[in-house]
Amino acid sequence: MALGPANQQQQPNPVICGYAFKTGFTFTAFGPAVILTNAAPGLYRFSAIVIITTTQASDAVTVNVICTDDQQAETVAILSGVSTASAGQSNGSVMLENTAAANISFSVTTTSTTAVGNIYIVVERLF
Repeated sequence: MALGPANQQQQPNPVICGYAFKTGFTFTAFGPAVILTNAAPGLYRFSAIVIITTTQASDAVTVNVICTDDQQAETVAILSGVSTASAGQSNGSVMLENTAAANISFSVTTTSTTAVGNIYIVVERLF
């Protein structure tokens, strides 16, 4: 969706249009999982929180969003390389364009097998 005169004048209006969460989750790779079906063209903000409650040394977690821009489907890390070695919270946010009425998905990649925690993902449509 190219920004033209008609939509440049619109006031941003963040609306939560999708979310996902997993609590008490043993971190393993999964996805892509659809979080928003046939998302309308526009700008979206993706936010993710990873909370490690049970640690596992020397592993990492990455949370990705998958959407479609003007060129192709894109996989972009919201959070990258979150260490499972210590308990705590990590968060990240990214703003992306979705140009087609296509699904927006997310995935998790990790080398962990025993770390436990929570993942929260929120999708907001800006315009």
